Amino acid sequence: MRNMLLIGKMNEVLADLNKTLLEYFRVQITSENRDGLSDLIKVAKPDFIVISLIGIYSDDSGTSLTSVFKKYREIPIITIGNEQEVKRNEALFRICGAHNVARPVNNTQLLLAICKVLGITLERMREEARDLEHKDGRKRILVVDDDPMMLKTIKMYLDDIYDVRVVPSGTKAVASIGKFQPDLVLLDYEMPVVDGRQTLEMIRTDKDFSRIPVIFLTGVGDRAHIEQVIGLKPQGYLLKPPVKDTLRDTIREVLGE
Repeated sequence: MRNMLLIGKMNEVLADLNKTLLEYFRVQITSENRDGLSDLIKVAKPDFIVISLIGIYSDDSGTSLTSVFKKYREIPIITIGNEQEVKRNEALFRICGAHNVARPVNNTQLLLAICKVLGITLERMREEARDLEHKDGRKRILVVDDDPMMLKTIKMYLDDIYDVRVVPSGTKAVASIGKFQPDLVLLDYEMPVVDGRQTLEMIRTDKDFSRIPVIFLTGVGDRAHIEQVIGLKPQGYLLKPPVKDTLRDTIREVLGE
């Protein structure tokens, strides 16, 4: 995962940018007129810099940004601003040759712009983020259930042992698997719209996910229903609400711990 410096006035736009970029980079955030900005860049050693142009006027005499970036022309810079904001910061663009992403910000466009200045692919950037996200070595558990209280309870049961992520639907589960790369999925069988059976089918039809073990959670305990669940050949199943020790023991057994 790469280091980046996010510069701008503290507002909702900067907060949203920070939230987006934290998924992929180590972000250091600072205001544009901070004393010692040059020293901060020297210490932080960012691979690139993102500047929100809202309320910034680099053409004004004495601005810190223009003087700072004369010293750091080698660091790639991406600005975020509308046409008027770009125009009033021409000095900044002359000095550092920044690449601008038009505001309002499209997250995909922003990430692609960053990839371009870094000379990497979007997939490579995501791989680097995943490598750091899971550096603690804990097994990763994805919990899928449409009941918020069930998600909260299971996460509480497992958080001290595993890296747990929760999602409220089968559709979001499939979307999360690629980024989170879980070692095991706890999957609610009875969900609206896309149920557990359909979610399992989607997981198994993707060759990159097909080997991920799945444990079904079901709130229906009659024999016919259990046989239906077992017929899909999950690596395990548990009745809801699960007992903490039973849940942990079942996960350990499936993961071979």
